[in-house]
Amino acid sequence: MKYSGLMALFAICLVCGCKYQGMIVDVDDVEMVELDQIHSDIKIVPIKCDYPLDYIHRTIVYDDYIFLLGLSRKMIYCVQGDSVISVLDAKGRGYGEYSFINDFSYSEKEKVLYVAGDGKYLKYSIPSMTFLGSWESNITTGGILALNQNELFVNCSYIQSDRDVYSGICILSSNNGEVLRKCYDLEYINKQFSLERDYTKQLDYIVFSVNSLSKNRIVRYDIKDGTTQELFSFYYNSKWRVPRHTEKLASKDPLMFAYEDYNRKLHCDGCHYPSIINSRLSFWSFPRENDKVRSVVTIVKDGIPIRRSFKVSGTDYIPGPSCIHDGYCVDLIASKNEVAVTDSDNLSPLGKELNRIMNSQPFDNPILLYFTFDKGL
Repeated sequence: MKYSGLMALFAICLVCGCKYQGMIVDVDDVEMVELDQIHSDIKIVPIKCDYPLDYIHRTIVYDDYIFLLGLSRKMIYCVQGDSVISVLDAKGRGYGEYSFINDFSYSEKEKVLYVAGDGKYLKYSIPSMTFLGSWESNITTGGILALNQNELFVNCSYIQSDRDVYSGICILSSNNGEVLRKCYDLEYINKQFSLERDYTKQLDYIVFSVNSLSKNRIVRYDIKDGTTQELFSFYYNSKWRVPRHTEKLASKDPLMFAYEDYNRKLHCDGCHYPSIINSRLSFWSFPRENDKVRSVVTIVKDGIPIRRSFKVSGTDYIPGPSCIHDGYCVDLIASKNEVAVTDSDNLSPLGKELNRIMNSQPFDNPILLYFTFDKGL
């Protein structure tokens, strides 16, 4: 689900006219609070289906539909309200089929689901999941967002006419995959560290993060005029950076190999799920402490970064977003094991409710938890 890497906290430098510079903050320095004490308007939505769902890897919520990508990356469930109404399960090598789903996005205006597969893009009508067409592509995709009719916002890399490899954010035609324009250049290493969870579409703009070995950035892209604005940047202390000599390690991708190996040892990573909620910039990290992952949100309030770590007392549950939608953080709880009771004497009211609902879910199917920033932040 949302914890595919080990995250850490980092030094922060705000770029909004004045700069705030700090040191790396240890996990022990971050205040841990009850989720239902710091967030309001919490909603729980059980997903209804008359058969067991695949374990969910990725969740995207839209106004009309919710889409759930299975862990196998070969099927997408379409949810309306709280019920699964259709399933895309077209794995194969034939017409209208794919071998693997790299990422996907839904165009609410067109009612079309765009799927980035292995070497091609495909289009399906929603909610019927009828195949509409496809095109072959040599563009490597790290994440896609449907902007409007005929355009896709894509984190990609591809070989240009001069045989140089271009990496960056581009606008592609949703009809044939043609690169219409380049929006934001990335170094190759930035492209490797950027994932689909690093892009959030909000109203008429997109907030995305650019992660690297040292400096990381959060950028806003204006959909109407095509301009970008750097909102926030932060730096790792030098001791958290990958030593240069490790880049020479033998691997199919030496830089990525070195980064992953270094990350496993020091739990160092960039920011994820960047968004603007209630006019405040926020992003999430998931550092590991004593073999347990914690969720930490950084919120920029009045120009000052504030960090909080969340818990639901009496359970193993780690609150944190699977996606951001309409001012809400939306977390998919994939099974009752994620909210297992560890201390019944100190079980919080939210913990009791989550366990009650999860234990009543047929086939241990997932639930969605919605929450938004409010009290104390």
